[in-house]
Amino acid sequence: MHNIPVFSALAIAGQIPELYELIYRKFPEAYNKNGGLYGRITAVSKMNPANSKTPHKTRFTDQGAKYASPEGFIIPLVYGLSALLERREDGTIAWKTDPTTFLNDNLDEIAKRFKGIMQMGDFDPQKVGKSGPAYTMVRDTYTTLAGGEGRGGRLMGDDVEFNVGLVAIVMRPEDVDFRGISVSAGRGGTEQEGRLREAVIESSDGLRMTIGCTVWGDGSADVQPSTSSLAPTPIAGSRRPAA
Repeated sequence: MHNIPVFSALAIAGQIPELYELIYRKFPEAYNKNGGLYGRITAVSKMNPANSKTPHKTRFTDQGAKYASPEGFIIPLVYGLSALLERREDGTIAWKTDPTTFLNDNLDEIAKRFKGIMQMGDFDPQKVGKSGPAYTMVRDTYTTLAGGEGRGGRLMGDDVEFNVGLVAIVMRPEDVDFRGISVSAGRGGTEQEGRLREAVIESSDGLRMTIGCTVWGDGSADVQPSTSSLAPTPIAGSRRPAA
């Protein structure tokens, strides 16, 4: 790729799934540190039945998580990352501060302020996740804590889209059925069915990247980006959708 600004934005966008998972894993604890009882929120308790023996996993890389969390409580916090970005004089996009360090240092304070938004939305993730003030408040909080100004974003139906410079990021709310060959099996491996959890990233000049985690029927998992200038398709790497 010769478009350096777009390449820099894609590099930033490729970090979003990892940051999403950091927030997903650590937000409940940060919420509880501020006098909350995250597990007793009705929407959360429904996703975490007391008698369930199924371990909770993150969306992209299947890391362990204490709670399964509604997207409406998590996505506004992911959107807030846009406040940590800056456009440099050469047109490239860069983090003003390391986002992982920022989240580790500030998530308790972010949760304290976001708790008020959750209360205003009656702790209903549908209301919170579709509330304009929730996104504005989170972005303002990140801006204040980071001492900078970021880019904007918008909601798109059931997906969430936000912009990183010239790149749009759409986080899909549902898994996708796949049938293909796992990376570990190699090109000569046997096809099997799996589930893809994905985020789709697209630049203004048509370059498209799907970043996600495919969990295969045998329990193994692949995390693999792919790029394409063709029409949108849920295919990642050599995989294809299940028939």
